[in-house]
Amino acid sequence: MATSIGTAVSTSSVDPGRWRSLAVVLSASFLVTLDFFVINVSIPSIRADLHASFADLQLVIASYGLTYSVLLITGGRLGDIYGRKRMFLCGITGFTSASLLCGMAPSPGFLIASRAIQGSMAAMLFPQVLSLIQVTNGMTNRAIVPPAGLGSKLICPLWASINALQMASPRPRPVDEPDSAAR
Repeated sequence: MATSIGTAVSTSSVDPGRWRSLAVVLSASFLVTLDFFVINVSIPSIRADLHASFADLQLVIASYGLTYSVLLITGGRLGDIYGRKRMFLCGITGFTSASLLCGMAPSPGFLIASRAIQGSMAAMLFPQVLSLIQVTNGMTNRAIVPPAGLGSKLICPLWASINALQMASPRPRPVDEPDSAAR
């Protein structure tokens, strides 16, 4: 029996791989959030290599965010229906495949469609993150003290901190539209 905060909890109910799964789930969470902004770094290359117009560039950026935000609640519900782990794995596989398609895009239209697929896969993946954290470290395991001596109550703040650090990281400057005289 392990005791903490005056509550006894059986150590046999603790998932021994929960810290590894937490690292995987938090990494996926970071990846989904990072992908909102990482595209800004490659905009000059996209414009030059794919001969994309400024409208195409706006759609490349917006297609991910729009599909992600529209399908986020649906992704959570699919996790409830078909299982969190299954939807997480489908989401990460689809997200990775869509990232590969984005990298191999031969035209702006293909890139826009690939980013939309990537956003929909992120919407399938991201709601499962907090669900998996809650299930893996549920109410019965919150009193267990992990090996590092930190309480399990730090898991959600850790998730929030990782996302906050990513959101607060410096952003690349947006591409300015050239003057009409330069065209």
